[in-house]
Amino acid sequence: MQRLLYAVPAVLALVLAAASIGAADTSQPFLLVLAKGPDPGSTTPSGADALAEVAQAGATTLKIGPATVPWTDGDITAANSADRAALAHGLGTWVNLSTVARATPTSGDTLLAQVVNSLKADAGAPAIALWKGADEPQWSGFAPSSLEFAYCRATGRGQTSWCAGEPVLDTSHPFVTIEAPKNADQLQPYSAVTDV
Repeated sequence: MQRLLYAVPAVLALVLAAASIGAADTSQPFLLVLAKGPDPGSTTPSGADALAEVAQAGATTLKIGPATVPWTDGDITAANSADRAALAHGLGTWVNLSTVARATPTSGDTLLAQVVNSLKADAGAPAIALWKGADEPQWSGFAPSSLEFAYCRATGRGQTSWCAGEPVLDTSHPFVTIEAPKNADQLQPYSAVTDV
């Protein structure tokens, strides 16, 4: 429970920082992210459109995509639908790439490219506000070096060699990594493989 209490302010701080570097609608003073928000087409207990209600209540961004299992074709289809629905309600999306955040040129890269390219090519693409990287990588024992390829490939940032000669997928959106509260010295190496 204590870990969750630390995580909520950390997420808000990260999202506020993402807003300051140009993610999503910059006319908003901050992003209010629902992780996860209502599904497209869902309704509130009173029968109202759930996405319209959360937008009216001040939410700006919805986290989408699988958190702990690899993306499937069905997940990509659902994420495209979620992007289109979010866009129709004036909302942005935070796309969960955590399960492909440790992709390498020989493992996971095809799926990373399929997810990013499909979402960017869909009519809902303007809703994409942020990419979500590995979830608490230091806590999970993932070395920063294991995140270099996916970060570079997804965003074009980091050292050019990290992309291993593969073309960059997207340069327009920040990459956000959630970290469990730890000593700043332990987390500092991860700043090279994320924007926020």
